[in-house]
Amino acid sequence: RSCFLFLRAIAAMPGADQMQDYHDDLLGDMHGPGIFVAYDDDKRLLHSFEEVTFGLFFFTSLLSLGLLVTTGKPSPSASPATAGVRMRRLLAVGLLTANATRCLSLLLEMAFQAGDMDSFFQELSPEQTEWVLDLIAFFPAMVFLSAFSILILFLAQLHYTATIVPLPLLDCFVVCVNITSYLLVMAVAVCTFLLRVYGRLRVYLACIIGVVDAFVAVLLIYYGILIVMELGDTARKKQPGKWLTPRIGAITAISSAALLVRSLCFVCWAFRLTQLSFVS
Repeated sequence: RSCFLFLRAIAAMPGADQMQDYHDDLLGDMHGPGIFVAYDDDKRLLHSFEEVTFGLFFFTSLLSLGLLVTTGKPSPSASPATAGVRMRRLLAVGLLTANATRCLSLLLEMAFQAGDMDSFFQELSPEQTEWVLDLIAFFPAMVFLSAFSILILFLAQLHYTATIVPLPLLDCFVVCVNITSYLLVMAVAVCTFLLRVYGRLRVYLACIIGVVDAFVAVLLIYYGILIVMELGDTARKKQPGKWLTPRIGAITAISSAALLVRSLCFVCWAFRLTQLSFVS
């Protein structure tokens, strides 16, 4: 929702004076406490966009659920095949959780646009309302990054197993990094709320998510290249018909490219929002 309004802002503001006018309109017209009223055309277009996006994420959630069901429970043995099945189930759970979180976020935003949550937001100021909506919109992005961290963990384990380098604490390290990231987001949210700089939340979260996106993309590229170089010949000889190496390369390339594009968009968006705040 905020990204949609920001794109409208870029299209409508070639100059600083117009930027100031649109910044005043960006919060919408306040009819009662905490009620955001967007322009009619923007509201209809935003609602259609959110419905399509919800459908896509819901479909992806069903695919993740299907992958989880078809994978089955791993055996209690400690073989590499069992470890692979366990990581596959963990990745399916991560993707299912991330897509379900995004679906819930979109449902809340659509309910807000339809006015179904006015009773909840009427106790909040307009700035606090925007703070809550920003938190709802940004949180699923962190969950998706956690899902990608599972993919990185799988590639890293595959690499260190192939090179016979034992790293028993690798799982704990990935868990600690995820917990630290969520604590950082929580700290930023609490500080912006207590300091009453509600509009800064979207800027800080966009910067954090953009930087983490780039970091995750670099790790995916690094471990993906190592896996392709180390296991290419072995995979072609032992399992020639499954195209394991091209599949890993394709997943790595697509995922890292998407993360890098999203990182660039978040960083540029944060920079633009900083300009808006300075103008105001």
